[in-house]
Amino acid sequence: MQLFGRTNFLPPVVKNLIILNVVFFIARYFLSDLDLDNLLGLHYPTSKYFKPFQFITYMFMHANLMHIFFNMYGLWMFGPILENSLGSQKFLFYYLFTGLGAAVFHLFISYFNIAPLEHALAEYVNNPNIDTLRKIVTENVPTAYISYFQDFISDWTKDMGNSSQYIKTSIDDLNQLLSSMTDVPLVGASGAIFGVLLAFAVLYPTVELYLFFIPIPIKAKWAVIGYGLIELVMGVANSNGDNVAHFAHLGGMLFGFILLYYWKKTSNQVW
Repeated sequence: MQLFGRTNFLPPVVKNLIILNVVFFIARYFLSDLDLDNLLGLHYPTSKYFKPFQFITYMFMHANLMHIFFNMYGLWMFGPILENSLGSQKFLFYYLFTGLGAAVFHLFISYFNIAPLEHALAEYVNNPNIDTLRKIVTENVPTAYISYFQDFISDWTKDMGNSSQYIKTSIDDLNQLLSSMTDVPLVGASGAIFGVLLAFAVLYPTVELYLFFIPIPIKAKWAVIGYGLIELVMGVANSNGDNVAHFAHLGGMLFGFILLYYWKKTSNQVW
């Protein structure tokens, strides 16, 4: 299959998306006083920083140089093929749709971690006691913070006469923990890029790719399936120190597949 003998090597949507991402990345440094990460990155809806427009703007923000480089490299590699296949208007819609889907899926998964803690904290504030705190730590506190709260409860147990101060401190600590989960923004085009990768694998499943870490060619469909499985495993593992939004990546792939399937059912022009 000939993919690279096309007349428009860098079509307009891909070109302008890359330009916009680079402009936003540069602005992040030159307009540091505006705190663009918090303004334009996507926050959990209960965060004080949340704005509806962040569902779109988060796609154009990136955490660091490597983050934007790999995303734009993926867009440059696979985007032109898809834009020339689908047409500029349909490709742009697909890109934004998968980026939006990535955000929605990320927040959907985040809900199951954040909402129970919000509910438990509200109950604790109304009826604070050491047993309730112990239950919260067991059921709702992320693994990385369990040791701290266990030590805190141990100290409280030895100093029950000073419970009022422990209650105040524990409420402050839980609120701070909750803020660390809701106020950290999601940034990056990765969700949309994973959607692009999914579309490439669907439309050109037998095209062989050379990946950085595999010295032999591998068909696109297997490469993308493997990549998706890795993201799923890492997302479920939720390892300490892993700041990658794996479920946003999976969301981009999921919504991309849904849209391609819809197009297939309503038109004969897609795969």
